[in-house]
Amino acid sequence: MLGKVTVVVGGQFGSEAKGKVVSFLANEIDIAVRTGAPNAGHTVVKGDKIYKLQQIPSTFLNLNCILCIGAGAIIDPRILAKEIELTNTQNRLVIDFQAGIINEQHLSQESDLVRNIGSTGTGSGAALVDRI
Repeated sequence: MLGKVTVVVGGQFGSEAKGKVVSFLANEIDIAVRTGAPNAGHTVVKGDKIYKLQQIPSTFLNLNCILCIGAGAIIDPRILAKEIELTNTQNRLVIDFQAGIINEQHLSQESDLVRNIGSTGTGSGAALVDRI
């Protein structure tokens, strides 16, 4: 249907199964836009194959779906490269030029937080601070 938009938004800090909902809807989606950071993940199951992803949208199994990482996202290039290879999505992935990047400095800035407050240590928070 032309002009139809489905938005899946969480009302708390993750672990809400947003990725599972989007995976369920995947065959109806032409373009999927993921925001967020690799401090969380989503699991996609197809048959006996289990994909644990942090960056690639969970609609990747729909081969007709264009996969986008939006301007508000924070990207860890190492994680993203592994996921692109795992999902074979390099020809349908679009990354907004305004997405943030996690670098080594961000990872080291969060190392104390892992011990002190239980941060995921992904560098996502530090990269977001730099972005802001």
